Amino acid sequence: MVSISLFLIIVLYCMAIAIALMRDKKVNPDKFSGVKITSYFAMIELFVMLWFALRPDAIKNIIFPQVAAEYRDYFLVVYAYAFSLIVYVFVILGVILGSYSKNKLPLIAGRYVFGFMSMRRFTGWRGASFLYSMGLFSYFYFLQQIGGLSNLWSDISQRVLLTAGLGYYQSLYVFLITVSTAFLYVEFFHKRKFILFLICSLSFFILASLGQRAPAAVMVFILIVVHHYKIKPIKQLITKKLFIVISVVLLFMYLTVQLRPSSEDVDVTTRIERDVIQRLGTIERQIVVAGYFETHEYWGTGLYASLIYAIIPRGLFPEKPPVDTGVYLNDIRQGGSLTPPVPVEDLAPSSWPDGYLAGYMSFGIVGLICLSFLSGYFYGLVYRLTRMMNYSTVSIIFYSLIGFMGVTPLNPFGITRIMILLLFFMVLGFFSRISFNRT
Repeated sequence: MVSISLFLIIVLYCMAIAIALMRDKKVNPDKFSGVKITSYFAMIELFVMLWFALRPDAIKNIIFPQVAAEYRDYFLVVYAYAFSLIVYVFVILGVILGSYSKNKLPLIAGRYVFGFMSMRRFTGWRGASFLYSMGLFSYFYFLQQIGGLSNLWSDISQRVLLTAGLGYYQSLYVFLITVSTAFLYVEFFHKRKFILFLICSLSFFILASLGQRAPAAVMVFILIVVHHYKIKPIKQLITKKLFIVISVVLLFMYLTVQLRPSSEDVDVTTRIERDVIQRLGTIERQIVVAGYFETHEYWGTGLYASLIYAIIPRGLFPEKPPVDTGVYLNDIRQGGSLTPPVPVEDLAPSSWPDGYLAGYMSFGIVGLICLSFLSGYFYGLVYRLTRMMNYSTVSIIFYSLIGFMGVTPLNPFGITRIMILLLFFMVLGFFSRISFNRT
């Protein structure tokens, strides 16, 4: 019965993706429209769901060991699969409405913000090189604060502790390196490809040097989208070059996890399932949320209380709740019980990103639907604004940043991330407008 339910949900999910893509293809040939990007990444989750549905032993051996005993129930897996289907359906409805609605009111403020984000002075090779230099400076300062790469690599499992309190510095150098690399890509692609290769290689190393996979993968995705809009439209997604790039990224994901210490001795198949396939999905998180709130009350607005205190340094407010509310999910998956807001000091530093589940944890299925739809609608608006800005490099970068691995959910961490990105872009836009007159 459980297996039949899983495959039925997978079929419905597949149909939803196919309908969305066919509908969007009729109205918009753009291979990287908001609907298409959302659906491309949804296919990754669909693949993960299919993989574990075909290998129920993998659910037992890979998924269940990560959660407390009370959540090791195959019927909770059905709930988890249903959550994925619900999220996609309402996210894609939001993206469609945001992308193609004729309502102009939301675009007024958005166009003003995007206009202020413009930084023409930094898009040329000189300005981009300056930003890249600032990114390098921020990166080396960050390394100095954590004792250098050798100290980090000697015990990569201590990364969270070593980088505690340095999140803003890390966000700064990641932003500067990523954005300037995209600018330099546009400037050098037709002129100095060897120099561009060296720059991209150095950027990839820097973004991956902390043992994190996401920043480097995000940069690769941004460069693909920038290439599509600024260099040459990508007419076919299944190409030899793109296949090689994706394969390299997946290999990188696998190898970086292997650097982390582990006492387990498992075969290659299990390692791939555990370190790559499972990490591309959200099954284990959705199992925990479905199981926990069967016996506990929803958290209401407590989860979003973190946004009120987000800008206050932890040193000034020791009782500050975490902006990354995934630490709550990490606590309950180990059998804990809590009601947000909870001081970050009372929680383990590890996080299980809650994503759209923040909506469910707050208000149940209604919250999940609303958060999914609003997140999709916002992303659709960003795509619409990107088109209105004639695909400026800055708008493309922002559009790609919040679309990587699917639409950025408007949970507390997602909202904070979007606000930080906007702040970074607007600060650079402000400096780009300053005139330095010679006297």
